[in-house]
Amino acid sequence: MARPRNFGSAPLLRNSVWSLLAPLALTACSPTVTVPAGPQSTDPACASVVLSAPVSVMGLERVHTTTQATVAWTGPHGQVVSLRCGAPANAPSTDCITIPDASGARVDWVATTTEAGGHMFTTFGRTPRIDVLVPAGVADGQPTAPLPDLTGLVTVNTTATETCDATE
Repeated sequence: MARPRNFGSAPLLRNSVWSLLAPLALTACSPTVTVPAGPQSTDPACASVVLSAPVSVMGLERVHTTTQATVAWTGPHGQVVSLRCGAPANAPSTDCITIPDASGARVDWVATTTEAGGHMFTTFGRTPRIDVLVPAGVADGQPTAPLPDLTGLVTVNTTATETCDATE
């Protein structure tokens, strides 16, 4: 009669399974946000934008999104700031603001107000284009507050083609 084998590695196997499942359990508790994909979201540079996006913006923590080339950050009260890469083209505007990154490189953003009273900032003269949506009430009177946290990401991962100064 064959003797049952001693699988001395069973605890190791069990620990390996838990180490694989633990991240799944943790992500199951994290909120997931739906952000509409931009029409140019398949631009390869968008992968770099998403991968280098900061863990937090304005103290909001990064959460999972359901669509390609998007990132979102949320706070304890459900407020969400979102970014999408591959945004549609924007026309020159007088509603352009310039935010420098830590190295002094400049990023031009076209500011628009959403129907819900929030603010959309779209990079101007950059490929690929990036939208940042700041809903009403998130930045308490300072809707540009997330932009300094994101400007470095834009300068490193996108190509500048023109500036707002050149369109005025």
